[in-house]
Amino acid sequence: MRTALLCLLACSVLAPAHAQPAVRIVSLNVCADQLLLELADPEQVLALTHLSTDSDASYHHRRAA
Repeated sequence: MRTALLCLLACSVLAPAHAQPAVRIVSLNVCADQLLLELADPEQVLALTHLSTDSDASYHHRRAA
């Protein structure tokens, strides 16, 4: 029993980690732009709308630039 437990522990430590593919997000409107800029990591954001850099339309226009 002890040998089996040690074997299982060794296998779990030595097993290669399976990396998940990165989640990438594309915005469809200026509201989604705002949410993405607030909630997502910058490397997750694939694209924002053209209005994301407009200071009249977007609260986060500096961050979007």
